[in-house]
Amino acid sequence: MRKRPVPADQIMSQGRLPAPENQARAMPWWVVMVAVGLSVGALAYFTLYLPARRSNVVTVGDISVSLQARPEPSVGRGVQVDAIVSGAIDASTTADITASMPTMGRMSADVVQSERLDGGHYHALLSLSHGGLWQVQVVVHRPGIRDVTAFFSLNA
Repeated sequence: MRKRPVPADQIMSQGRLPAPENQARAMPWWVVMVAVGLSVGALAYFTLYLPARRSNVVTVGDISVSLQARPEPSVGRGVQVDAIVSGAIDASTTADITASMPTMGRMSADVVQSERLDGGHYHALLSLSHGGLWQVQVVVHRPGIRDVTAFFSLNA
């Protein structure tokens, strides 16, 4: 059975206000789903995609260090790291490549191999004990000048 509309004077006598004729209706479900999808997409973009696009070049003072990393399957959780140091360097400049895991009390990675290839190009083979976020440090040593350290993030 359909309810008959109650006259406005009876509604007022019962202490209720009449419903306006242009009363807001609930949003359609598809509009809510699109809004939620856009919100989740925006959050993923700002929290996952943008931080991962950080530059692999760090400039500290008069030194620039670029870093490239790639997996090394011959070593358990191995990572080959290449660092190129440029700027105010000479033949006596050296660099050390190390890695630590900040979330595990600065646990360090094993450096399996480390060598200077040519000029400012350095190579290291690291063995990471766990997967996760690692911090790779490239420490540049120049005689008579304070050492310079460049920090990089590596998600392994």
